[in-house]
Amino acid sequence: MGKTERLSEGAEHKLWVEIRKLVTRRDRLEKLKTGGRIIDADYDAERAATETDIDRCKHILVKSNLRLVVTIAKKYTSSGLPFLDLIDEGNIGLIESILRFDHRKGFKFSTYATWWIKQSILKAIESKKHIIRFPMHIHRMLRRYLETIKALNQKLGRDPSPQEIAQAMGASLKTIASLSIFAKEPTSMETPLNDDSTDLRNFLEDKQTPSPYEEVFMKSLRRTITEVLDELSEKQRNVVMLRFGLDGSPVRTLEEVGMALNITRERVRQVQKEAFERIKRLKSSEKLKGYLID
Repeated sequence: MGKTERLSEGAEHKLWVEIRKLVTRRDRLEKLKTGGRIIDADYDAERAATETDIDRCKHILVKSNLRLVVTIAKKYTSSGLPFLDLIDEGNIGLIESILRFDHRKGFKFSTYATWWIKQSILKAIESKKHIIRFPMHIHRMLRRYLETIKALNQKLGRDPSPQEIAQAMGASLKTIASLSIFAKEPTSMETPLNDDSTDLRNFLEDKQTPSPYEEVFMKSLRRTITEVLDELSEKQRNVVMLRFGLDGSPVRTLEEVGMALNITRERVRQVQKEAFERIKRLKSSEKLKGYLID
């Protein structure tokens, strides 16, 4: 990785001011287009030039903060993820922070970016930490085991017994018992099992897939939650979604939500309280009671 110079605080501030001006120009162009006060050719040319300038500024910010990503990534080298993967994930967080940062709120960008970089890295570690990688000879045996089960199932019209599997494979019951355990472990589902790139997903039932009833239930619940959230202001909705992980991310503390939205912890608490009070008054919130478990 080439050496990059960190921007001074003054230079960085000027860059954010320039980005803000460019974003304002872009918004003005959108209003002109919506109002029919600019021809398409002029709009397209000015919009393209503005986006190019915005991307240029953001690229400078990314390059300037690459060492910050590396510094943070080094703290997670014992996580099991390759160092370059940690850096890639950190860069994703850095870019996200640039897209969300508002310099007018008075926060230091490095502090704001650090939170997003860490969250991106931790999310990647969390998603991969349960994957167990078996030695290749175990994978070969597991492949035979799964293929045997599939063949016997088709032949017998039912799930084969351990004895039938052992006889077909010429293996002991102890080996079959071990393979049945391996087949249930959270090994990578994309591990190739043979030369035609068939992987574990072709043989193993996905225990995580919800039943038809569960799927209908969850879709209905998500739809009801969306109806409730749509009644909130944008700020209230963002706070509630981030605070309680409704966007699919982990539950966050007040401080973490504040860092993500560029507002203070106390402001997060106030907005959350306002959102709850609003939800209590909504008729649509009554539907949520039907999903509560007694």
